[in-house]
Amino acid sequence: MNKTNLLVVVVLFLILLQLLTVVIDASTCPPGTYYQEILHRPSCHECFYAEYCPGDGNNYPCPRGTVTPEEGMVACVKCPTIRTNSDQTVCLLADTPKDAREPDINDDENEIYTLDRKTPHWYTTIPVYGLPVGKPMELEYAFVPEQSKYDVPLTMFASLTTGQPNKNNFTWSFEGNNATIIIPYTRPDENTNFFIIYFNVAPTTVQQNSVKFIGRTFKGFQAKFSFVPNTKNSKVIDNIVNEENQVVLEWNNVPSVGRFNVSITLKDLSHEDDSYKSYSVCYSKQPSITYPNSFNSNLVVADNVNKQINIILQNAVGGVVRIGVVFGQLNIVQIDSELRILSNK
Repeated sequence: MNKTNLLVVVVLFLILLQLLTVVIDASTCPPGTYYQEILHRPSCHECFYAEYCPGDGNNYPCPRGTVTPEEGMVACVKCPTIRTNSDQTVCLLADTPKDAREPDINDDENEIYTLDRKTPHWYTTIPVYGLPVGKPMELEYAFVPEQSKYDVPLTMFASLTTGQPNKNNFTWSFEGNNATIIIPYTRPDENTNFFIIYFNVAPTTVQQNSVKFIGRTFKGFQAKFSFVPNTKNSKVIDNIVNEENQVVLEWNNVPSVGRFNVSITLKDLSHEDDSYKSYSVCYSKQPSITYPNSFNSNLVVADNVNKQINIILQNAVGGVVRIGVVFGQLNIVQIDSELRILSNK
């Protein structure tokens, strides 16, 4: 390319860049978006949560007591109670106590609760954007001690319909270690992106000082299967879309025995490269933990996909034994399992 042709190309590029700059400016951004230049390239961006974009090319923070539960809103919505969560995405219920708190967020983006008996009222916001609309799901929320050396039983009452749940008014309750609740939830429409859970939660023992807990949400429950001991079982699960998934395997009528072995293999039927994929087998000693996963279980064993995991459990109380199988984003899997009784007491 000679110098003349090169000069022509440069001039044409500058003209095109100027045209783009003229075409896209603050006045051309539609309501719900704002104008911004990134790397000298002008564009319109959708307004984010807790802000509004009236159509003048700018974005503004929502005033106190208002929310924007969706992206791309042109105005903020006033809450009847003039109280919102800290993200200004959900209005608080009218009966939410004045001293109710939200958990802190640490560097790992975990929710941190400093639990004590003086101020038991808390609330947290659960994001549900990305969940399928109209599909019944079961979300899990668990309180896990920040330091594993603590084994602190909690008394917890939780609700979606009252801001101050208690022993006489609650939807879910739990008492003991690894406090976990299961929340049946169906996302009603594409515009519903958040909801709030309200807690009354504190250490059960009066002597216990304040202890830090991590609040964990698990949204990837897939299915629960029930079996009988000493039989080989195989189940196939497909149409998996979550980044983290859980299947609960349940054995009924397990006698009170000294030892039994659980063997599980998770196979990837999509036949993709599995060299970097793993899965976990989770078991909790607490009978109240009906959905064992990696953060509410006493025993978690991990291995690569397509490899068998064996765990031997001793002094089981019998009755129902539940095992959680947790894995990443796989399109279709097969889970082979067996619970075999090894010896009686």
